[in-house]
Amino acid sequence: MKKVLPPYKKRDTFLTPTTLRERERERGRMTPMMRCGHGALRTTTSSSSSRRRRTREEEEKNFSLLATTEKGRRRRRQRREDCCDEDVAKRAAMIGGIIAASASVVALASPVVTARAETKFLPIPQTSVPETTSCGNFSPERLQIAREILICNQESGAKNWKQACLSHYAPNVEYTDGPGLTRVFGRENMRQYLKNQFDFSRQWLSVTDEACDKDKYVAEWNLSMDLGIGSFRDLPGVTVLKFMEDGSDLVKYHRDYLPDGNIVERQPVVGNLVKFQRETYSRCMASKEGCVKLLGGPVDR
Repeated sequence: MKKVLPPYKKRDTFLTPTTLRERERERGRMTPMMRCGHGALRTTTSSSSSRRRRTREEEEKNFSLLATTEKGRRRRRQRREDCCDEDVAKRAAMIGGIIAASASVVALASPVVTARAETKFLPIPQTSVPETTSCGNFSPERLQIAREILICNQESGAKNWKQACLSHYAPNVEYTDGPGLTRVFGRENMRQYLKNQFDFSRQWLSVTDEACDKDKYVAEWNLSMDLGIGSFRDLPGVTVLKFMEDGSDLVKYHRDYLPDGNIVERQPVVGNLVKFQRETYSRCMASKEGCVKLLGGPVDR
C-alpha cells in the first residue's frame, strides 16, 4: 500500500509555514505571517547565534499540537488578536495625530473659534436714543413708544421685549426682518418671533437719527449683537414704523433694514466666499477699469 503523506510534508506541492520559516531564516528576516498567522511559532533569525535553533522535527511536532489541541487554537487566536490590536493601536494613534493637527489648524483659521474668543472680551454695550424730546408732529407719548420698540431687547424691566415691543403692536401688525427673509403677520406670531430672536441672540440698539411725519417714524441706528458665532458691534441699519390712522398709538407696520453681509462673513462654510465676493466688488467699483472685465456686462440688443 502506498503511503500517503500529510499535506505539510509534500514539499513539492505545498509550502507549509515551516517551509516558509526556513526560507525566511536564510534571508535573515520574518514575514508578518510568520509572526502572527496560521499558528506559526515565532523563531529567531540566523543572526541570533546565542539562541538555540529548533530542529525541523520539533517544529513539525509543535505545529501539529498547535493545530489539533484546544490550547494551540487559543494560542493561535490570541496571537492573531495581539497582532490586530497592535495594528489598530498604531492606526488609531496616527489618526489621532491627524485629527489633533487638523483641530489646531481649524482653531487658528476658523472664524467661529475666533469669534467666540472675541466675545469673551468684548464689553456689553448700552442702548441709547437721542436726547431730543420732539420729532416732527409726533406727540411725546408716540415718540416714546416708537423709541421703546426700537431699543427693546432681552433685558428685564422696561426694555424687555414683552413690555416695550409686543404691547405696542396692533393685533394685525405686519413685520419684515432686516435681511428681508422673514415676514410675520399678527401679534401672536410676533410674540413667537421675538421669543426665538432673543433666545439665540443678545442685542443692544442705539438710535442715531430719526424723522417723523404724520403716522410714519423712520430711524437710523447702530446694532450690537452677541451670537453663537461671535460678537458684532455697530452694524448700521434703518427702521420704518407706521402707526394706525385712527389716532391710536399702536404700530401696524414694522420694517427693519439690516445688511447681513457682515454676519454671513462669519459663518464657517460660506463666510470666506461671501467676503471675497464683497471685497472683489468693492475694489472693481472703485477702480479705473471698472467691473466689466471681471463681472461682465449686459448684452446690447
